[in-house]
Amino acid sequence: MFPTFQSVFARDATPTVKSVISADNIIVSALAGGRVSDYLTVDTAYERVGWYRRCVDARADALSQMPFTIRSKSSGRILYDSEGFSPVPEALSYIKNFRTLMKMKGIAAVLKGRAYWQETDGENGLFYQWLAPDNVDEVYSDTTGQITGYTRKLYNRQTGTHNKVPVPKESIVAFYEEDPRVEVGPPINILGESCRVNADVLYSIDRWLDGHMDRALMPSHIISLPSNTPPEERTRFQKIWDQKFRGKDKGGNQMVVNADTVSVQKVGEGIGEFGQSGVLKEQREAIAATLGVPLSYLLPNA
Repeated sequence: MFPTFQSVFARDATPTVKSVISADNIIVSALAGGRVSDYLTVDTAYERVGWYRRCVDARADALSQMPFTIRSKSSGRILYDSEGFSPVPEALSYIKNFRTLMKMKGIAAVLKGRAYWQETDGENGLFYQWLAPDNVDEVYSDTTGQITGYTRKLYNRQTGTHNKVPVPKESIVAFYEEDPRVEVGPPINILGESCRVNADVLYSIDRWLDGHMDRALMPSHIISLPSNTPPEERTRFQKIWDQKFRGKDKGGNQMVVNADTVSVQKVGEGIGEFGQSGVLKEQREAIAATLGVPLSYLLPNA
């Protein structure tokens, strides 16, 4: 006996900036401190980018709150209606964690494109256990191409390895997102991947802002001194600048070079210029639109 749904959910890194300066036949390449953003997978985007996670969770929350009914497989009679405000019958105690399972399913649908429940006999009777999608693989028939069973990866504490254990097909409730390129089994395309790059941009913005705050909002600079300035004087000048303005992790990085006159050149944009670019708003809107979550659900003033 499986549920029948009554409704469907509606559809820091500091930027690396290079500046090349030619002075007295000296070419200098200066970097604006910070590291290039780590490449975010769908999983790490969900872990590290708050807006991305909020959109995924909002979608899953809506799915978990959908009304549902449970009917008898043989007679079609309604055994439970979630809108009837009646207690769950003892015979259907296995659905008490149904909404939690549906939320997990909603999250996995975005991040993995698939989800699995396993029908299990427990101390209090039948219940459905959540299975991590990465631990489950389909077994296909060589003749028909249909799914004939599953394997589940289990950790062996004695050997410290993972073993694949066969799981009967009839004990698994599998959910697959639609993909026109796939006939049977998990999709090739994953919804969360469609807006992963937008999440990566937000992550880079967070890292950049964090680095900007670490250096007390001081950008990186190239400082040009007169061409006849001795090397030891350039070194002394750079040490003084470091002591006064430099933050942690190369924040407020600068390079001192010889030139015709004394000048200070900023490398990269400051926080004021960035705030007017609209990049943050664009990336957030792209993620929410891709996942089908209204901005009014996420922002009180949207």
